[in-house]
Amino acid sequence: MPMGRDANGETRMETRVHILVVDDNPYVRQLVGAILQTPTCRVTGVADGQAMRQFLQTDDSVDLAILDSRMPGERSSSLALHLKELGIPLVMMLASPEMMQFAVENHLQLLAKPFRSTELRSAIEEAVICHHGKDQAESEAREALVRRANLGIRANQGSRSVGTVSSTAFIQGCSWHGPAPDCEDAVRATIIIPTYQAEATLARAIESALDQTMRDIEIIVADDASTDATWEMVTTWLAKEPRLRGLRSERNRGKSAMMNCATCFARGRWLAVLDADDCYHPDRLSSLVALGERRNVAMVADNQFLYDAGAKAVVGSAWPPGAADWTLTFDDYLLGADAYDAFNLGMLKPIVRTEFVRSTRLSYDERARFSEDFLYLFELFLKGGDAAVADTPYYFYTQPFGTASRQWSHGARRRYDFQAACDLLQSHLRDLAGRLSPYQMRSLNKRCRRLGALENFFRAKESFARRGWRGFIARLVKHPATFDYAIRRLSGRYLVSAAARVATASRRRAIGPRDELSSVRTAVHAKS
Repeated sequence: MPMGRDANGETRMETRVHILVVDDNPYVRQLVGAILQTPTCRVTGVADGQAMRQFLQTDDSVDLAILDSRMPGERSSSLALHLKELGIPLVMMLASPEMMQFAVENHLQLLAKPFRSTELRSAIEEAVICHHGKDQAESEAREALVRRANLGIRANQGSRSVGTVSSTAFIQGCSWHGPAPDCEDAVRATIIIPTYQAEATLARAIESALDQTMRDIEIIVADDASTDATWEMVTTWLAKEPRLRGLRSERNRGKSAMMNCATCFARGRWLAVLDADDCYHPDRLSSLVALGERRNVAMVADNQFLYDAGAKAVVGSAWPPGAADWTLTFDDYLLGADAYDAFNLGMLKPIVRTEFVRSTRLSYDERARFSEDFLYLFELFLKGGDAAVADTPYYFYTQPFGTASRQWSHGARRRYDFQAACDLLQSHLRDLAGRLSPYQMRSLNKRCRRLGALENFFRAKESFARRGWRGFIARLVKHPATFDYAIRRLSGRYLVSAAARVATASRRRAIGPRDELSSVRTAVHAKS
């Protein structure tokens, strides 16, 4: 039985099983903890081999370790042998073929990602059996450890009654509300709705998700510590809709953090995002998932309807609709992500294979409060992801500032912080030196320059509002690149966006120029 220290530093007997999770992904550590943490089992997480070795030198004994096999730093095989020498049972996660062979040779238990909690608990029990053996002499130690940890699958399934709302897990300051995230089967798609102060629009978003013609789905509403009636609305929905789950943060952390946290709980084979002020066409998931599976790509996206909340009307689409679909390359993505355009390809709403997300550790950059969608897709391409785009719009994007109404979508809306987006992109460029092609570097540097020009333009407008023409002209003179965007705004109605140019060129490559007009006419007729 392990030993521990009480508040006075005295040695005491520890009756709870202690499991050490070694993984450089914080959300994996937290999710494992959320699944396993019980009154009879406690979980500690560390980020790398060095931290693991330091922890094992403390007085806090460990009954079992869960070790990721693809961490940077010291090789996992070396860490596994160290744990084995210390007599600690071990489960290895996400094994490569080489690590699978290593595990077989050393009689270690493997657990593939993604996993259900039933599979996690089974792997732990098998690891205990492998460590203690199956003979009578070792059975008492093995059974005592399993009994103390309460790892039996039957004992930990909990209630899954339809309509029951219960907080079943806590992960990095977030509470999970809904069916236990452990023993449900996978579904075809998960829709994540990150939300903050969205009481005015959330019902429309949830209803559009529930109205999908694809019924085998789950919906996770991830509330970022809203102070309005948003969470009360979520709990009302949870009580009546079995496909809905809720995740609530104790403090405001940003969309990126909430998306990453919700992804840990997702059971869908595809992951879709729906912003709380937007909505879906009923056929969005069925059409795009079918496209992704037919083309066998990591990510699919679509054209978008542009919705003016002030006018309560659709005022256009991101680019001319069509009935075709086409391949989106990394270079074309960068070309179409022109920061000057009211809509650019960095604003696509992707549906991504969960297997790709977890195997490559794709995640949102939690430093980003702006431009997080652009950076997410940028990272997807860096990790080798391929993508297909449908010309048909299935996503209704609410314009921050309506082109028809000339109003903000809601009173609390603030302008985009272009400087913050520019600074974060520059930090990525410094980290990626040597990994990108010359064209990609030029494209990203151009985006940085244009983000800077946008920031200066809007600051000049704010100076004009405070001090009149004098402040406006002074800022333009100080930042001459801003004239480029000012001229662009004046002639904007006559210019074709970069996203539209990419869509047109890609469509022609996919279906040929003869069929392009027919495709556009078919899409317009179908949507009318």
